[in-house]
Amino acid sequence: MTCPAHNGSEQFVGWGGPTRNGDHKSDIAQYGDSPVHCSWAYGLDCSDSAGLQWLQASGGTGGLEWHDSKGNKFPESAQTMGHDYSYHCRDEASPHQNAFIYVSCFVPYVQRDESVNTKLRRQVLVSWIVFMVMLVPGTNAKCAFEAMFIFGDSNSDTGGFNAAFPSQPSPNGMTYFNRPTGRATDGRLYVDFLAQGLGLPFVSPYLQSIGSDYRHGANFATAASTILMPTTSLFVNGVSPFYLAVQINQMKQFKAKAEEFKSQGQTNLPQPDIFGKALYVIYIGQNDFTGFAGSAGAGGVKQYAPQIVSQVVSTVKELYSLGGRTFLVPNLGPVGCYPAFLVQFPHGSSDMDLSGCMMSHNNAVNEYNSMLKDALGQARQDLKDANLIYVDTNSVLLELYQNPTSHGMHHGTTACCGYGGGSYNYNQQVFCGYSKVVNGQTLTASACSDPQNYVSWDGIHLTEAANKIMASAILSGSHFDPPFSLSQYCDIKPIG
Repeated sequence: MTCPAHNGSEQFVGWGGPTRNGDHKSDIAQYGDSPVHCSWAYGLDCSDSAGLQWLQASGGTGGLEWHDSKGNKFPESAQTMGHDYSYHCRDEASPHQNAFIYVSCFVPYVQRDESVNTKLRRQVLVSWIVFMVMLVPGTNAKCAFEAMFIFGDSNSDTGGFNAAFPSQPSPNGMTYFNRPTGRATDGRLYVDFLAQGLGLPFVSPYLQSIGSDYRHGANFATAASTILMPTTSLFVNGVSPFYLAVQINQMKQFKAKAEEFKSQGQTNLPQPDIFGKALYVIYIGQNDFTGFAGSAGAGGVKQYAPQIVSQVVSTVKELYSLGGRTFLVPNLGPVGCYPAFLVQFPHGSSDMDLSGCMMSHNNAVNEYNSMLKDALGQARQDLKDANLIYVDTNSVLLELYQNPTSHGMHHGTTACCGYGGGSYNYNQQVFCGYSKVVNGQTLTASACSDPQNYVSWDGIHLTEAANKIMASAILSGSHFDPPFSLSQYCDIKPIG
């Protein structure tokens, strides 16, 4: 390794490192008859986005003063010589750096001033050159994933559909935000918890232009979206026009505009290299499944499954061509346990398992999920440098519905927000937060007072409590195929 000299008056005394944020190392080098304490540690200059800066320290018996390459003095100055030193970036947008830093220590020749030297030792100048910064896993480090791009339906929608068609009433959002935010739950969704766990802010909906910050990604998911082009109306607001192919076109437009406007000085858009450092989440298909199941029965889904799965794989490949390299694709949940479908889909007692879920529909979901898993495995062979992860969230949610008390809950197949009471507390004529006059009687679908004790929020979607459990399972990596440890790339933050 060649040592780049700062100028001709310096003597190379050694390489330090590697070190990582929070680590401190030191060594003693000899300069003439005086030992020079060369200590090295994490020391990136936040003012330089590339992170390659001269850091220098000067001092004598009075201590060291630390400066960046622009001559700015660090506030953590006047340390005593012989200690270890570090300066930590404090930029809120980038509070941590995840890096190995190789530094070189030089000692200058210093003119001896006898009148001063009688009182002070020889001053030394230790220049640190940040020779190489490599993104690597680390326990005290910034996450390797600097953004999230999300595609899907209401299970992932953080306000996109509501931005396009404002209509969401209370009590949605009652638990965390204390107001409706466009999320189909009482609080946060699993994608909110994922962002929190990765140290990212909540991801702004692509369709929400006011107050959004897209530096850390965008959420293209919208409620009622399908994988295939929609042909029927499934919910109170109809099927979303933003089906998966539209979301991908929006992503293409977003990337192109981000690159265009970034050159014009826009500050709320991602850097061009973010798209290769992002985590891509594709969680969609529930509306396709329930739509076909409603019209053709659980068995009728089989004829459409290959087309649905093929579109998911094509989506991954398109995102790959846009720079994406890490993809999480959760499978479909156990819709046979959802209160709404237990009410809507005809079934007999022979079709029910011991926990009250429809076996026919859950079996059909399992067949679809198996097909999806195999297709992603085949696609993985074509995308050699990509992390394409199949996420078995179905098993997580099935366990919740079947054994809610094992997870601190009391109600599995009963909706918190609904009308009708009974086993399901769901009436397909009136949705959560709405009122409707039926046969001269006003029906109002209101919320329970303890959503933390329910798996189902409104008969179709999860409560915040269930979303948190689902996110925790994803962050742990315990339901990934193939195995993939997020903790090797990120310092996973506690979610709460």
